[in-house]
Amino acid sequence: MRIPIRSTQPRAGQAFIEYAVILVLIACVVVVTLFVLGNTIQNNYWNLVASFDASGRTPQQISCQQGNYNCPH
Repeated sequence: MRIPIRSTQPRAGQAFIEYAVILVLIACVVVVTLFVLGNTIQNNYWNLVASFDASGRTPQQISCQQGNYNCPH
């Protein structure tokens, strides 16, 4: 009785699926991170923008004028 010898070369389809799974997992991590830290990142961005503004406006006033964020309805 002979035992079949397995090829040591990886299969191209299998490698493609592995890369696709890794990319999907990375994308999920990025989406979750942005969802959790999104408001913090946005607030830090507008605080940075406000630090360069010499008119004395608040970050909320600047963001409302520039990008229509945090505007009262």
